Amino acid sequence: MIVFVDTNAWMALLTRNDQSHPAALTIQTRLRNEKARLLTSDYIVDETVTWLHYRVGYTAAVAFWETTLRSRLTEIAPINQELLGVAWDIFKRSTPIKNSASPIVRHSP
Repeated sequence: MIVFVDTNAWMALLTRNDQSHPAALTIQTRLRNEKARLLTSDYIVDETVTWLHYRVGYTAAVAFWETTLRSRLTEIAPINQELLGVAWDIFKRSTPIKNSASPIVRHSP
């Protein structure tokens, strides 16, 4: 099984005072038991490092970066120009609600 992990999931897992932390720990255990592989993007790693730096601290941000880069279970997918173009097209067609291109990039084919 491959599971896509976004910034919110990383932050819930890595931030003890996050309201979703207990659920994230439960999901992490289940994914480990199922030997799931994790997929994330370079943008998400960058965003998570930034959030960790400001909410938890520099040491936590560096540890996440180094652990993620060395992980055999986590693949970091680069976001290229083609994928950005697809995301932008979807974003422009979306309804005028508060939206972000990041979730669209993460869910594009």
